[in-house]
Amino acid sequence: MDTPVDWAKWKPGARTTAQHGDALRALLKDTGVTIKSVAANRFDMLARILAESLDRGDSVDELADKLRPVLKDPQWAHMIAQTETSRAISAAAHEMYSHYGVTKMSWQVAADDACGACKANADAGLIGIDDRFPSGDAHPPQHPRCRCSISPDE
Repeated sequence: MDTPVDWAKWKPGARTTAQHGDALRALLKDTGVTIKSVAANRFDMLARILAESLDRGDSVDELADKLRPVLKDPQWAHMIAQTETSRAISAAAHEMYSHYGVTKMSWQVAADDACGACKANADAGLIGIDDRFPSGDAHPPQHPRCRCSISPDE
């Protein structure tokens, strides 16, 4: 059973949803992302490592080091660390904007690292906080290693 995640009430360090992978599953389900090489029995371990690492404020490199035993591929561990850190930050920002009554947001790209889909999202300008960008995403990341973010505008 999928449990919706209420990010507005989630506090850093809260482990109840992260221990079972529910938070990660909800985020990935929303974006249609699947991590095919992670065995089902390791999904909870992956979610726990991500949650604990983000709670400690680990860098992407530190998180990647912790993911390597689960993923077995150092480059893939780093990509997952970078992408999922971005996803958690963007999801939290989006929920906080909604919580504080922000009605519009925009997609911000990293000037030195923007793909066509991310540029199209940025070119869309301000959209409603409950709307989706042209790529279909509610917020970044749009793809692995995406370094984009969202910016509020009232």
